[in-house]
Amino acid sequence: MNILTSPVHTSQNPTLIQAINWESNSLTITCQSGKVIEFCPVSFFEYMEISKAITLNEILMYNPLLINRIQ
Repeated sequence: MNILTSPVHTSQNPTLIQAINWESNSLTITCQSGKVIEFCPVSFFEYMEISKAITLNEILMYNPLLINRIQ
C-alpha cells in the first residue's frame, strides 16, 4: 500500500478550525472543539495552502501524511 496514493480516512462530522498559526516553521491548529494540534516542520508555502482550510478534513485532503499526527 502506497501512503501517497492510499485513500484518506476522514470523519463524516468535520471538525471546524478556529485558528491556524505559523511561527518559526511550526504550525498550530486550534479547533472549535478546543483541540490543539501542532506540526513541525511546516514551510511557509505549506502554511499558505493549509490556511485556506475550514475543517481538519480539508487539511488532510491537502496533505494525507499529516493524518498520523492528528489521530
